Formats: sequence, structure tokens, C-alpha cells
Amino acid sequence: MGRDKDLQDALRHLVSREPETFIATVTKVDKETKTIEVLDTDGFDFYDVRLTSVIDDNNKVVQFPKEETTVLVSRIGNNDNTLFVSALSEVESIEGTIEDTFFHIDKEGYTFEKGEDDVLLNISNDGYLIQKGDVRLKDVINEIQNQVASLCDEVNKIVVSVGVTPNIGAITAIKTAVTTTLNTEIDKILKP
Repeated sequence: MGRDKDLQDALRHLVSREPETFIATVTKVDKETKTIEVLDTDGFDFYDVRLTSVIDDNNKVVQFPKEETTVLVSRIGNNDNTLFVSALSEVESIEGTIEDTFFHIDKEGYTFEKGEDDVLLNISNDGYLIQKGDVRLKDVINEIQNQVASLCDEVNKIVVSVGVTPNIGAITAIKTAVTTTLNTEIDKILKP
């Protein structure tokens, strides 16, 4: 009987280990290295806790927790120095890369960047920014407005000796609508 008890105790000791996952509080977030520092419930500090289990920078999505929030930290293998966040209670921001597309989302808004053509879409409380390379949609719309205004000015100069002269009041109203009223509406939507 003593031998069975010794075997059972030895097996229990062999199998019993520290928990693989534990609760901790985020004390610092490093977005460059995509790691955090945490304090566990026993008061121990852990540094360089990965926000993803894989170190590779390609094709991944990372959730950044808010500081002073709770996370679940898991060990990778049996190494107490290789830890990653397996769950978090509150997200501060999310960013990711999928091939040549990058995105970032936080409380300020959304940013999407696409590939070699430098396509950018940014959505925030300030409005939308849509850009491809150095060309911004707002700049193109403003140029169209300027050209329509110039056209209105030129049409107003036309003098007809026989027939109907252009209605300068109507043309001026169109110019005002395009250059002032519509520009104000565009400024509400697109970032200046």
C-alpha cells in the first residue's frame, strides 16, 4: 500500500505545475515592440509579454490593451519567460497588416493604407481623408469648384448683340453655390 501511495504522490508532483494562464493588470504598453508589462495578482511584475503569440511581423492583427486593465497571460511551452496575452478586458486600439494592406482603429477613428499606390482612407471626427499617392480627393473637388467658378466668370463676360444675353444673376448664383455653399458642405465631410 505504501508503494502505491508513493507512486501516486510522485505522479501528482510530476503533473502539478504552476497555472499556464494567469490574470494580470497592464502597467505599460509598448506599441513599437508589441509587448506589455503586467503585474499579476501575487504582485509579481512580468516584462516583455507579447501581444501576439507569434513574433513574425507579417500578416497579423494586434489588439493593444488599455493600461490599468485586466488581461489573461499564458505561457508558451514551459518557459516562464515567454508569455503572451491570450485575452484582454478592454481594447485601446487595433492594428493589423494583411499582405500590403495596413489598418489602425482606435477611439479617434480608422486608418486604412493600401499597397504600392499609397491609397489612404482615414475616418475621424474631423471628417474623411481619401488619398492616392499625393492626390487628395478634397484637392480635386476644390479644383473642380475653382474651374467652374472661372467658367462662370468667363460666361458672364459674354455680350450678345442679337439674341439673349447670359443671365448674369443665375450664373453668379451657380458660382456662389459651387464655391461657397458646396465648399462648406464638402468641408464638413472631407478633412481640409
